[in-house]
Amino acid sequence: MRRSSTLHLVAYQGWRPEIMGTPAAARAAHALVGRLTLGGGAWLGAGAVIRADGHYVRIGAHAHFGRGATVHIAHDHYPTVVHERVSVGANAVVHACTVRADVVIEDDCVVLDGAQIGAGAVLEAASVVFPRSVLAGGMLYAGRPARALRALEPGEAAARAAALRARNEAADAAWPRGAPKAGGACGGGSGCTSAPLVRPCSSPVGIRKARSPWKPTTSASTAGWPSLRTSHTEPTGTRTPAASSTSPVTRTSVPLLGSGCASAA
Repeated sequence: MRRSSTLHLVAYQGWRPEIMGTPAAARAAHALVGRLTLGGGAWLGAGAVIRADGHYVRIGAHAHFGRGATVHIAHDHYPTVVHERVSVGANAVVHACTVRADVVIEDDCVVLDGAQIGAGAVLEAASVVFPRSVLAGGMLYAGRPARALRALEPGEAAARAAALRARNEAADAAWPRGAPKAGGACGGGSGCTSAPLVRPCSSPVGIRKARSPWKPTTSASTAGWPSLRTSHTEPTGTRTPAASSTSPVTRTSVPLLGSGCASAA
């Protein structure tokens, strides 16, 4: 597998990304920005952007981001927390939300501010998860807003993750070097004020209609989740003494989700 010789790390207000182990791949024109903790074994497609500019982003081990995928926060409002082995398709946007382990987010999906997605859920291509939605794990979702279609069969989420990762890698290998194509969407919740670093945002296309009525669901996998707005602990990052933030912040050391790797030198 080809690997980039250089990670594109960008500081923001004195914060630099913290990389926990060597990425599996880091393709052309990717960017890692600000108060980010990235788990080992990450796969970063061409033009993939992870922006922790204004809040923190914490990503567990073995995450996989397709070409042009974007992870962002809501400035001073919501962080983004992505657990282990999450697979994200081309031009998808994961914005100021919590995504549990083994979730599959297919091409052109948008997950918006304050949403919570349970472990092992699958979002079909071009789905949109509306702000503050709570999606139970182990289900297949589609539509705008994303609605539950059915429970996943045993092994189905893993098979769809493997297929999405194979598509990501095949599409990325065929993509010419240079600036990434415009695509994806930034739902831009109330805290999303800054412009993309690498590519412009555009509206998602080909939104599918849900094939069955949606009903609110609760389950053990989502019960008791804390509100990101009022209850979170910020991870340790790397910050220079020159501070330009406007308010004091208490920082507590928090281990990276599912990662036993030491920080890269």
